Amino acid sequence: MNEQIKKLSIDAGLDIATNSVGMPIIVTTKDGKLTDPNEAIQRFAELLINDCTGAIEQFAMMQVPPAMITGLVKKKYGVA
Repeated sequence: MNEQIKKLSIDAGLDIATNSVGMPIIVTTKDGKLTDPNEAIQRFAELLINDCTGAIEQFAMMQVPPAMITGLVKKKYGVA
């Protein structure tokens, strides 16, 4: 998993664990307690959008050509 995505998912309270047969499952925690997965997913989406728009603004301030920004943002999140 891309390190930036992993960091954002942890910040949102999403984590991956394994169930009793060793299959990966997503668990949601906040301060060590299980929480509503919908809240964690919503928080992850908010963090991702904020981080992405922040990256776009940063590249724009550096006067990176708009055609290059898309590729740089994709690379940052490991989807290029």
